Amino acid sequence: CLPLRTSYFSECQPMAHDLDEFHCHNGKYVRLRLINAASSTPLRFWIDQHPLLRVARDSLPIEPYEKSYIAIPAG
Repeated sequence: CLPLRTSYFSECQPMAHDLDEFHCHNGKYVRLRLINAASSTPLRFWIDQHPLLRVARDSLPIEPYEKSYIAIPAG
């Protein structure tokens, strides 16, 4: 379950699966390449209490900007 946001599709099931865990070093950046392989459902990605700096879209560089989430269109 997500402590800072309400469930998007259905009621939260906290024991549905283990959460993924990534260990990052303080003061360092981590670049994530996010892909939505869904055929018709857009996704939203966020990390609780951490801003995200978007630097590219569809593998093309863009003017970096910061947001609390990233919307990932389907396909």
